[in-house]
Amino acid sequence: MIAKPRLVFRVGITGHRPNRLEKAEADLPLLHNRVKSVLQLVSETVHRVHREDMAPYAAEAPVLRLVSSLAEGADRIAAREALRLGFELDVPLPFARDRYELDFVSANSSPPRDTRAEFRELLGHARRVLELDSVPESDTAYVAVGTTTVRQCDILLAIWDGEPSHGPGGTPDSVVEALRIELPTVWIDAHGATRHATGLAELEDSGIVRRSWDAESIANRVRLIVALPTADEAGRTPAGHGEHTAPVRAARDYFAENPSLRAPNSFFTTANRFFARGWQYEDNYRQLLAQSDMLAPMRGEQRRRPEPESGQLSRELVDDVPASEWTPQFDALVQALSSVIAPSFRDADLLAIRYANLHRDYMALGFLLYAPLAVLCAFLSFATRHSTAFSILFGLAEVVLIGAIWGGHRRNVRHRYHERWLDYRSIAEKLRHVLLLAPLGRPTLDVQFPITLGVSDPTSHWTSWYIRARVREEGLVAGRLTDPAQRAALRTLLWRWFVRGQIRYHARTAARMRTALRHVHAYRDRMFVVAALAALSHVAISAAALAHPIVHDWELRHVWLVTGLSTLTVFLPAVVAALHGYANQADFENSAIRSEGELQRLTQLDTEIRAEPDPSGIDLLRATSLTSESMLAELAEWRQDTASRPAEKP
Repeated sequence: MIAKPRLVFRVGITGHRPNRLEKAEADLPLLHNRVKSVLQLVSETVHRVHREDMAPYAAEAPVLRLVSSLAEGADRIAAREALRLGFELDVPLPFARDRYELDFVSANSSPPRDTRAEFRELLGHARRVLELDSVPESDTAYVAVGTTTVRQCDILLAIWDGEPSHGPGGTPDSVVEALRIELPTVWIDAHGATRHATGLAELEDSGIVRRSWDAESIANRVRLIVALPTADEAGRTPAGHGEHTAPVRAARDYFAENPSLRAPNSFFTTANRFFARGWQYEDNYRQLLAQSDMLAPMRGEQRRRPEPESGQLSRELVDDVPASEWTPQFDALVQALSSVIAPSFRDADLLAIRYANLHRDYMALGFLLYAPLAVLCAFLSFATRHSTAFSILFGLAEVVLIGAIWGGHRRNVRHRYHERWLDYRSIAEKLRHVLLLAPLGRPTLDVQFPITLGVSDPTSHWTSWYIRARVREEGLVAGRLTDPAQRAALRTLLWRWFVRGQIRYHARTAARMRTALRHVHAYRDRMFVVAALAALSHVAISAAALAHPIVHDWELRHVWLVTGLSTLTVFLPAVVAALHGYANQADFENSAIRSEGELQRLTQLDTEIRAEPDPSGIDLLRATSLTSESMLAELAEWRQDTASRPAEKP
């Protein structure tokens, strides 16, 4: 069975430093109480949701986390209160901690201050720390850490005086970023004169306004974030669900799956291997193969031998990453990703393959085997009517074949093979992207794709709930992007596994699909010609028999030949129709077109990544985001095409 995600909820903090709080005449004890009350309310609501079983989370107690860069002032106020309430602490830093500490000492201030000891003490409580590689003197350093905080939390707590920012990356910028992505934001006014009024921040044409709120308002927001989508007031399931599948049932079915089960033998895979036999790369990709190692498999001496205790992700990467690039930093990165996200990706990937084969096996068997044989048996039952035994035998065989078609369709629909394939593949592919984005501090996928044809809002689907739950469970991935070796490890993961691995996949897919389609069309055309020749021969023999008694006598003596020609005229057109239906359901043409388009985008990205041997964190984030956008767009096209081909009777 698949382990359920643990219920985790993250609160981010942004706010002013002491000088601006002093200017706003903040009442620090009251400010502490305001922050404490919000954190308590969030904690109580999360625990209540867990008790009410509003989503299939694990039985362990929920985890509350605060995401804070531990700057002086508001950040540390929230950190102190959160730690007292039992919150965990995740800390993104704008640059190396040693340099960041210098922000917290000043001999020129009055009185002189040095809060480095407090910073170190709070940092010692951190569950994980991520050091970004921003340039300390640049305008982007605090923008980057503010954006990371926003992308790492489920609700943002802002202690803000409502005034514009005094520089890039200030509290107003974080609030705007949060509201832009529709992240609930609790605004505590920094002015002591307002008694630190609290409300929900909202965007209006005139700017950001604070709306009145109550405990129930915040509680409802928290419930919406962590609860599994359910039917609306009219009883309809949210957009993107199967027609008869409630999200709670779909999620619980997923957790009851066993990914370790051996995949059944696939008739569809065998058929595709037959039709795609002898496939070769297209001319432009053969040239690519000759020019670089992009499509060529690694030689034996280049490979790294995995240790027996290596995790699944380590064993998979052996096929993509040469031993020379398997540095200690890369190994540590792989191990860090193997805690939550990588196993979840692997489970979904295995299940997607299983249900894809189950759905497509029904389709392949029905179109290529059962339907043509049923037509053949129906004709033979009529042709052998002079022999009661044979006529009955062929009639029973026809009934059995029709029953197999009907039973396969019922089994496909009842067990939701098609729907599960779509859902599990969506989970796997999104988690594949999270594996790359999470170490950069940005696990949120900005690119959304339709869950089903014509559906534009996937956020109400249970698979999106599951992905968000796993992302929250993983939380901030520890790392030091200030270390060139760490950035090199991330570049290796992006380039070798993600980009080049997908280039090889799509190059093979495009070549195999084109070859399979050509062979299917060739068999279809040949059978059509043979059927036409058989029909012409049958007509010619029948016409000659009417005109010449000798031919009529010959026809009677060779009734098996005439019956064979009649059988071919009936059976081969059925096979032609079956091949057409199979090619349509297998989606050879669209699969090849999608892969060819994706190859063009990925080869361009490969060129850009190869040209930058020592990328910065921003460079890596840009390349990863572009790759994700491209591949998720291709996934959207695949999903729409596949969703439009549900289980159908041949």
